[in-house]
Amino acid sequence: MKKISFKKGLLIYAGVLVLVIIGLLLGLRGILVKYEKAQAYNLVGDFAKKLENGLVFNEIGEEASQYIDYSRFSRFEDKDTVTKNYINAFAGKKLEYTISSKSFDANNPVYIIHCGDQIAGELSLKLVSEEIKLDMLSIPTWAIDKFTPELSAIGKTYAVTAPDSYVITVNGRELTKDDIPANTKQQDNINLYMIKGLLNEPAISVKNAEGEDVAFTFEQNDKDERLVTVKTDYTIMNFTIPAMFKVESKIATSVSKQGSLAVYTAVFSKKPDADKMNETFTITDLAGSVLKFTDKDGVPVPNYYEYTILCPDTLTVRIGEEIIDRSESERIEITAKQYSDVSCLLKSKFYSVYPVVTDAEKHNLNIRDKEGKEIDFKLDSGVVSVEAADITITVPDNFGLKINGADPDVAAVVSDFEEYEDIKAYVAVPHAKTYVLKEQYAPVNVTIVDNRGDSSEKKVADSLVIKDQAGSENMPASFAGQIDPVEYGKQYSRFMSDAIGGADHGYGTIRKYIMNGSYLDTSAYAWATGIDITFLGRLTYDNPPFSKESASNFVTLSDTLFYCDVYFIKSFTVNSTGLHRDDVFSKRMFFYYTDDDNDGVKSWVIVHMTDIVAN
Repeated sequence: MKKISFKKGLLIYAGVLVLVIIGLLLGLRGILVKYEKAQAYNLVGDFAKKLENGLVFNEIGEEASQYIDYSRFSRFEDKDTVTKNYINAFAGKKLEYTISSKSFDANNPVYIIHCGDQIAGELSLKLVSEEIKLDMLSIPTWAIDKFTPELSAIGKTYAVTAPDSYVITVNGRELTKDDIPANTKQQDNINLYMIKGLLNEPAISVKNAEGEDVAFTFEQNDKDERLVTVKTDYTIMNFTIPAMFKVESKIATSVSKQGSLAVYTAVFSKKPDADKMNETFTITDLAGSVLKFTDKDGVPVPNYYEYTILCPDTLTVRIGEEIIDRSESERIEITAKQYSDVSCLLKSKFYSVYPVVTDAEKHNLNIRDKEGKEIDFKLDSGVVSVEAADITITVPDNFGLKINGADPDVAAVVSDFEEYEDIKAYVAVPHAKTYVLKEQYAPVNVTIVDNRGDSSEKKVADSLVIKDQAGSENMPASFAGQIDPVEYGKQYSRFMSDAIGGADHGYGTIRKYIMNGSYLDTSAYAWATGIDITFLGRLTYDNPPFSKESASNFVTLSDTLFYCDVYFIKSFTVNSTGLHRDDVFSKRMFFYYTDDDNDGVKSWVIVHMTDIVAN
């Protein structure tokens, strides 16, 4: 009898244990399903469905007004009409969504909702809370933060360009700085106003600073039937003078500095002549003289003399009693064609160029060294020249270099290239070699043989810096048939999705593709043996799973090291949710040819990868 009771107890215990295990598995599955349903894109998809069904704006009330940005609705037309047209524009259409390039904060992701190329609006979410399951799995709770409709989808956009001194009204409402897009490039003193979503041609009024009516025209944009440009009458006047001159103006004027020169910009209602410019501007040179505008080819220009001073920046230059600041007066782009008699000096890095209003007489100018000693100089055809300068040449050490037909006769300073920082510990990479040629009076002829064996010649008078390696769109013949970079990328992508066979979630398979002992190898093993990979949901891949495959920009760094850019799209459906996704693989992959397993057989392995971010 005791024996029978023991068997019964054992059966009962086993049954309870099975029920507990089943309960645990069901609970784990429930957590994973809850995790997948809690992802942000599910909320975005639901919102897009509401917009498709015309329901978003039917919910106008306290709840909807908390997240719909009604401020984007045109203040120049009736709000109810705009709302109704917006609903009709997208009702019944298939809407999609993509993550926005402005989505930088993981707690506040931003999505673009669109129908093909037509943007419906921008939806931003906010993280409300996070629930931790199994001590490591975070299940987020998302809420809609704001939805900003794109009104250009339902009406026309009017672009109004006018000086900032003009007063412009649209349908009786005055345009303000709020109507200027934040990321729109503006001209000096000229504003570009954008009025979106207008259903009817507006009544526009334009007045200049004097209160006079200004004529304008409507122009339909050829490339976009929804964009209308409103052009107003005005004249932008630019003139250029040395930055060291003093300028006083009777009207609003902007200035931009370009080396030793300054470009002044002003807006006139009518095209000015020389008399009008002299009345508006007072320009004083270094000697205190007032410049006058003269007409040249129908355009008023300030009339002044100019000459050039070429000397090392270790010297002090004076015009009269005033010391000229090189940082404020340096001119760029001086060429030998302008001053052929001093062509050997014109491209030197340490030479300074100064514009001066004067007759270029020598007694107005003196040049001194650090001790105050006056330096002799040559004055010829408005060009002052002294001394010589150093020339600096930097090239990768896997390039060939000849200077004036011979090997460099000075020692090079060797430094690292930043782009190889992550792999220099594993493989031999190119380094920068910098040569400094002292006291050169003329440009040097440089012959360079790049990493592809292509030769080029340059004439260098100041500095030459070459960092980039030469590449080609197709795989070099020396590597052809040995390796398929796209296939390597596919295998790595499958491994990261727990979709290849082999020990340790595919680490045993991916191992032969990755350099032994590299940081990629270490991180791959940590991923394959860590807990996170066990939470990946199962996927059903499209047939075929990969599309738009390409390998380009092949750059050979040595006989055993090259990189190229690999791109493809992996398409699949998440089994737990039924959602379809396209994952983009866009990486620069570095490959190394080595006996990675110490078995006497060499093969290509991945030693480094970096993401390629589209501009």
